[in-house]
Amino acid sequence: MPITPKTGSLFHAETQLRSFPIMAFASRGEQILLAFGQAQTLRGSLSNICSDWPCGVVPALWLQAIRSFMVAVNRPEPISWITLAAIPLNAVLVYLLVYGKFGLPRLELFGAVLASTLVNCAMFLRFVVCQNASSFP
Repeated sequence: MPITPKTGSLFHAETQLRSFPIMAFASRGEQILLAFGQAQTLRGSLSNICSDWPCGVVPALWLQAIRSFMVAVNRPEPISWITLAAIPLNAVLVYLLVYGKFGLPRLELFGAVLASTLVNCAMFLRFVVCQNASSFP
C-alpha cells in the first residue's frame, strides 16, 4: 500500500503535533537544569545540546510514524533489517563525529545529535522506498 495524499497529510499532522511540545521542552533545557539545581559545568555543556537537539526530533518522529504505518500494512520485515543496519552505522558516525576521527571535526555532544539525526533521516528515506516498492531487497 503506497503512501497516498490522505495518509501523507495524517502522517504530517501527527508528526507536527508530537514534535512541538518536545521541541519546546528541549529549548528550555538550561532553565530546567537550573530548576533542578544542577552544577554550572553540566548546565553549560548541556545548554548547547538542548538548543541543537530539537532539530533531530522531527526526523525521529517521521521515522516512528513510518514504522507504525509499515506495521499497520503488515510489512514488518524491512523494519528489522533497516534497524539492524542502522545501529552500527549510528555507532560509527557517533564515534567519528564526537571524537573527530579521520579528519572530521570534533563536535562532541553535537556530533552525537548530528549522527543520530543523519541516521534517522537515512532510515526514514529507506522506509519510504521500501513501502512504495513492491518487494523488499
